[in-house]
Amino acid sequence: MFPVPFVLYADFESYLTSSGEHVPSGFCCLRVSKFPKHDHKIFTYSGDNVLKKFFEHIKNEQNVINKILSTNLPMNPVTDEQTRAHDAATTCLTCENKFTTSNAEYVITVT
Repeated sequence: MFPVPFVLYADFESYLTSSGEHVPSGFCCLRVSKFPKHDHKIFTYSGDNVLKKFFEHIKNEQNVINKILSTNLPMNPVTDEQTRAHDAATTCLTCENKFTTSNAEYVITVT
């Protein structure tokens, strides 16, 4: 399948109270991206209201990622090798079904 453009990995730290309750004391969140300039953004927090701060951070990450993904950039030109691979394809890379005459209407010609 296709790689996703962004992944967030999060880890919480907590301590145990005398009653055995886990109380969050901090978290770390790592942003990983297939776009090198947006990769490996690490955020750490330790203090009060850990869960509230975590959800605020995740919401902020969502806003930043949405802004990055909504930026329209010009398409890279299709190479000769990509054109040959496209023309020789017999199976859809997404669903892995073979191309048939019944689904041929969806075939796009690369020029």
